[in-house]
Amino acid sequence: MVKLSKVLPLLFVIVAFAVGVCVADSSAATQGVTKDKIKIGMYGPFTGTAALYGKIVRFSQAVYMDVNDRGGVNGRKFEFVVEDDAGDPANAPVIFRKLIESDKVFMIHGGPASAATIAGKPLVEQSGIPFIVQSAVANKITDPPVRSLFTAYLTVANMSGAVADFARSMKPKRISVITQRDEWGKDWRGPFIEEMKQSNIQIVNDEEINTEIGDATSLVRIVMRQRPDVIALFAYPQPTSVFLRDAYSQGLRIPVVTGSGAMPPDVLRRINDREPLREFFAIYANKYPMDSPQYDPYRRMVEKYFPNVGIFDAQSMASMTGALANIEVIRRLGDNLTWENWIREMENLKDFDTPILAGPVSYKPFDPKDPSTRRGIRKAYMSCLNPDPKGETQLIVKDWNEYKKLSGK
Repeated sequence: MVKLSKVLPLLFVIVAFAVGVCVADSSAATQGVTKDKIKIGMYGPFTGTAALYGKIVRFSQAVYMDVNDRGGVNGRKFEFVVEDDAGDPANAPVIFRKLIESDKVFMIHGGPASAATIAGKPLVEQSGIPFIVQSAVANKITDPPVRSLFTAYLTVANMSGAVADFARSMKPKRISVITQRDEWGKDWRGPFIEEMKQSNIQIVNDEEINTEIGDATSLVRIVMRQRPDVIALFAYPQPTSVFLRDAYSQGLRIPVVTGSGAMPPDVLRRINDREPLREFFAIYANKYPMDSPQYDPYRRMVEKYFPNVGIFDAQSMASMTGALANIEVIRRLGDNLTWENWIREMENLKDFDTPILAGPVSYKPFDPKDPSTRRGIRKAYMSCLNPDPKGETQLIVKDWNEYKKLSGK
């Protein structure tokens, strides 16, 4: 028979060990949170060839800084650890590990570029840290879904259908498809081609465009030989601008549709000529044109904290939605701010409308087989330059007939 005097110390050790484990788990789930601060990790390309997208981080950060100036959320103010991934996916795992293990941030809000976010995704899943994607659109970020990872921006899966619908509204018989062949381009190319095939629209070109192309004349001539009715061009601003410029100079005058890589005002700034963009249409997630007065408060907000951030563009603007959604969830949680509570409250966010995006933010309980449970935005329009240079820079349209009506075609 074992004496109670010998059992009690052993029980004390076991209980102490169990309590220690619980405390450690609790500490991990509440790291970066004190009575007066919430530490957030952010990252993006501030240097390198993708530095253009670094400003997206600043737009989101400005929302948090504005809240800080208003007193914070539930008595807490946001503190930032901001890292430069230089647009290189190889840097992402190192940055993620630093933010999670060394800086011990409560959550990460980042992801202007898809490749870096995909590279860091395994660490988000392993750690369980809360994560909001800023504006990266690749399907692999949320497919397969990770329980603690949410996006408050449209994914390619949500957007490609809207681009295909707009292309179909032109009633084309023949269409040329041109894409960059990186992860982002592949995400656009596959679903769009499948949509066209299902609609019995003939794909007469399936061409690749280099992201650093300087002259697209030969590519334009390849396309012209096939006499398409519409071109689908999925590329970043630089190759898009070069193609549209050279297509116009070669006399190619047909509609061009695209995804989220290049917005008409951005391309106009590069080309400095409206004519090549006369019928260039891009997916548009926002509620209003970028020069609309409804966005003036957000424009002033960004200029206050980051006066040298650069052009106020649609993608950067859209990224602010994730910050607004996050602030709302943190506000609801009050003093109960843990990783698990944050995840559950994000899942409870339904029809959260903002002045920014065309549609509200809504999530669903986690389903490992359903990526849509972590994709908060589903609604989008198309945008183009306004044919009337005296009006707003952009027109926002739902289909080809609406464009013809608004443009007087």
